[in-house]
Amino acid sequence: MSVWLPEEIITGEILCWLPARPLLRFRSVCKHWRSVIDSPDFIQRTIRNSAATTWSPARDIFLLARQVSYSIPYSAGLLRRHTSPQSLPQWRSDGGITLLGSCHGLVCLGYTGTNRVYLLNPATRKHHSTLQAPLPQGFMARFHEPGGQATAWWQPFAYGFGYDPGIKDYKLARVYITGDESHARCKSVVFCFGISSNTLRAAEIPFCGMIEQRSGVSVGDSLHWPFRMRYGENSIIVAYHLGANQWRGIPLPREGFGHEVAFNVVGLRNRLCVCNRAAGRDELGKKVVHVWMMRRDQYGVEAAWSKLFSIRESGYLDLSSLPVALDLSVNGDEVLLYLDGGMLVWYDTKKERPGQVVYLDGGRLVSVDMETNYVPIKHLVGRMGFDAIACFGGVVRPDGN
Repeated sequence: MSVWLPEEIITGEILCWLPARPLLRFRSVCKHWRSVIDSPDFIQRTIRNSAATTWSPARDIFLLARQVSYSIPYSAGLLRRHTSPQSLPQWRSDGGITLLGSCHGLVCLGYTGTNRVYLLNPATRKHHSTLQAPLPQGFMARFHEPGGQATAWWQPFAYGFGYDPGIKDYKLARVYITGDESHARCKSVVFCFGISSNTLRAAEIPFCGMIEQRSGVSVGDSLHWPFRMRYGENSIIVAYHLGANQWRGIPLPREGFGHEVAFNVVGLRNRLCVCNRAAGRDELGKKVVHVWMMRRDQYGVEAAWSKLFSIRESGYLDLSSLPVALDLSVNGDEVLLYLDGGMLVWYDTKKERPGQVVYLDGGRLVSVDMETNYVPIKHLVGRMGFDAIACFGGVVRPDGN
């Protein structure tokens, strides 16, 4: 018996929940489907759906190594179905390339020493590299502050890339530290550039301290960074609202946090999360890293934090540097970790040991199953460093059209 579904159900209730790769195939079904999938209204619907769900059926891990990038699609496990990663075209610049952030499947890259921004959708392989993110005129030069004689300096030290649903525009935030030569008057200022609207706004961080993570995390309408307060106060998370152009402080969990505790901010399943290294060691003398998640309905409240799981050091996993949690498996029992120096690790939180490990060796991606190969991870690190970020496989166009 055949089943007939109305066209509006197929395009309006089914296709808009699918990730990029099936949608790219379905564009070839007919001209009508192609026009629907390419329409701005359909793309906006996929954005709203991705924000409403806690799990995407398909994700990409984007790797940036020197001036070569890779996009690795995965679902239940990294490279278990895709043994040959998609290598993206190289690009050249006089300086280096920095991974600035990701939002809705778009990856934002910056050219070191310039205002040039490169937007890329790894799933569709479309890019837009002619963007210029300006700064105020004469911004980088030394200057005299009004009413004073001291010369001041500016230095970039943090970035963020997110989406402002109020005006439907992607925005790049660059945080600068400024102060005089005596370092007596230091403050932090964000300059936020609208990609499509071509607008530039500024807002000073109303806290005294330092952001301690280069790339901000986009969750909801805000970008988030770990912030170490001066004068011995407890660290916090600073959140910059892209629409309101305002900063706010978010308290950390009460347990195990203080002024000197190392932690990073991540986004898992569209939730704000933090990873921190426990003070001291466990009863076996091992280092432990805790992962915390904030409830969506109590965003910004200290009591909204709950501990997801802990990651324990072993003979196979070295926690000398704080790992970055990139994503969770469907059942939440595995977490995808990025280790400093260039290593991706699926860590089983139930078995408390690593599963699959991926690293770059001479530009070639190598996958090692730690269930059958008992090699300490530290012996694999250092083959070829890279930066990594997880991004949802969407169909957003980098050119904004």
